[in-house]
Amino acid sequence: MRFVKIFLSISRVNRLLTSFSVRTRIIVLAVIPVVGFLANGLTYVSGEGDVASAFETVNRSSALADASRDFQSSVSVIRIVVKDFGASPSDNLLKSFEQAHSVAVRSLHTIAASVDSRHAENIVGLRRDVMNLHEIFTELVRAQKTLGFDELTGLRRNLDLASNAVERIINDNMT
Repeated sequence: MRFVKIFLSISRVNRLLTSFSVRTRIIVLAVIPVVGFLANGLTYVSGEGDVASAFETVNRSSALADASRDFQSSVSVIRIVVKDFGASPSDNLLKSFEQAHSVAVRSLHTIAASVDSRHAENIVGLRRDVMNLHEIFTELVRAQKTLGFDELTGLRRNLDLASNAVERIINDNMT
């Protein structure tokens, strides 16, 4: 039964092919490779677009990873500089803080440009925290300048001069 169905379908195809002229058959045979080449070309162009998109994604991810690493490193530098500044203030530490802060802000701009809108609120919060950190450090620097970076400046110098004057007065009164 199955064999009969297959034989009937083959005979129908055979009758269909014999109903076409030789010229039509030649044209059909010539068009088949052209259609195949077109299909291959479309597949190639589509694949090329996918590859370009994948490379763009990789480049964007690489830039995001670099910015994230720079941000993390600059925040670590800021932490170390603030700790060192509290122990022994200096102008070099101020410069280091400013450089690390600018790298952190620049990295946040790069990250904000690379992420989608779902994470934009987190980036805004981080940017606000980094700016608050800068303001707090500026207040610390202002207070430290008032106190004095070393024994020769600020209130430390005034205290040293006053203590020397008190000591001189005491020594003069003792004699």
